[in-house]
Amino acid sequence: MTWNIAQAKQQFSEVVRLSVQEPQAIYNRDKPVAMLVNAELFEAFHQWHTRQHEPTLT
Repeated sequence: MTWNIAQAKQQFSEVVRLSVQEPQAIYNRDKPVAMLVNAELFEAFHQWHTRQHEPTLT
């Protein structure tokens, strides 16, 4: 689901609740500015991102 900033602010609890099931896109003037994702998905992304920036042996 997508939200504009005002909607997301007014219905923050609902946005958080829905983010458990699927990422919630937040837009400002029809441009995506944020995604609210569940903690498990964020942790997986964070681990992947950390691995991408580790030095490699070449």
